[in-house]
Amino acid sequence: VLEGQAARIRKLQARAGEGRVTVDGEALFGTEPQLQLRLVAERMRLLGRVDRHVVASGQAALALQREALKLDGRFVIDEGLIDISRGTAPRLGDDVTVLRGPERSAPPAPQLPVRSRLRSVDMAVRVDLGRALRLRGRGLDTRLEGDLVFTAPDGRLALDGTVHAVQG
Repeated sequence: VLEGQAARIRKLQARAGEGRVTVDGEALFGTEPQLQLRLVAERMRLLGRVDRHVVASGQAALALQREALKLDGRFVIDEGLIDISRGTAPRLGDDVTVLRGPERSAPPAPQLPVRSRLRSVDMAVRVDLGRALRLRGRGLDTRLEGDLVFTAPDGRLALDGTVHAVQG
């Protein structure tokens, strides 16, 4: 709906697999533009391949202003399978170092150039891996459980959390 200097999404809905995602929100235009969106996912199929499928539920809210972006959300993985036994399995990049045991210390993190930010970013998106996410292939067969939090300190994407291999 367009109303002068405002636009409103009353309801936008998409389906994938058994699930759906619904979005609503509004935008204000003019000298101080603003955007607010709300998303609700119910058993939404994020990946739908035979060897990799992920179904998730949750909600998120996005607020965008001229100088600031805020994103908050909470999602749970309802079910999933990541099968890495095929040749197209993901591989660790050359810049990844795997440390095993407490005897080694991590190499210093490379210093990335600081870019000027266009806006401040306040982000906290939590992902609960649930109790039905399985990783299989290349000698692995385990469930994954844990909590992850995506943030953006100083405008840089960061991921914190813990992932446990369960019965694997």
